[in-house]
Amino acid sequence: MHSLPDRDDTLTVELTTALMKAVYYQQLNDATAHEYIHTSYLHFYLEKYGRPDDVDLPEPLAKALLYYKVQYYRSKLAFVDVLTHATRLSELSFSGSEFWLSVQNIKMEAYIQVRQYEEAKQAQLATSGSLPLTATATVITITDTGKLINFDPIVVLVLEVTETNGTPYQRTLETLVSKMQIPRVGDRVGLGQNPANPSELIYMGLLSG
Repeated sequence: MHSLPDRDDTLTVELTTALMKAVYYQQLNDATAHEYIHTSYLHFYLEKYGRPDDVDLPEPLAKALLYYKVQYYRSKLAFVDVLTHATRLSELSFSGSEFWLSVQNIKMEAYIQVRQYEEAKQAQLATSGSLPLTATATVITITDTGKLINFDPIVVLVLEVTETNGTPYQRTLETLVSKMQIPRVGDRVGLGQNPANPSELIYMGLLSG
């Protein structure tokens, strides 16, 4: 491993795995195992990659680093830092996916701890599936990416969007959809606003009628 060049693919996989192991041991409150993986893995690999929050990191590794930081700061009750890293992590996650919802729950917890109750309410609405409808859209095209999360497909939708104020425009959206309700060309779908990123629209499913 010491002979590998910086940012080698093997290092990416190894560091991502080590970070997830560290989070797992942390959640088990296994301080001995957590310290061991830092001493034997993380110190070396993080040095190889330079700054841990390097924006050029491969996406799986960037997500693993952010998730590690979120859990680390949760353990230290540093909830402002939790929100900073959880917001970045949310932006790298597919809206509506199980992982995205888990991040929203973490953000809700942190918002409550820092007494930002309105933001906590918005995060709760997102996780409960009752996010307010902010726009409707008609599907122009749909393309399967070939990726799945819990057997549900991730697709790319080209949409003709109409906001509640009547403003129309086109938007391309890569999103997770239910395998039981895959939209087709011409279908009407609902869209919500991501509480973590107001400029981002979230696919909310097919609309009846």
